[in-house]
Amino acid sequence: MKFAKMTLVICTLMMMAVTAGVIMHFVAIRNLDIPGMAILAASTLGYSYAYSVYLTKRSEQFI
Repeated sequence: MKFAKMTLVICTLMMMAVTAGVIMHFVAIRNLDIPGMAILAASTLGYSYAYSVYLTKRSEQFI
């Protein structure tokens, strides 16, 4: 269980870093407006959270 929690935390942090990088990338290239940026951030964070939960469920099966 400890391993699964650790995996969840690491995956979440990595996804947040990727999300921040993607947002900065779009801001630098396209100079997105604030609503577009907020929608992009929300959707990416939601996806990353769902993916990290899925990874945790899979890792729990192996333990």
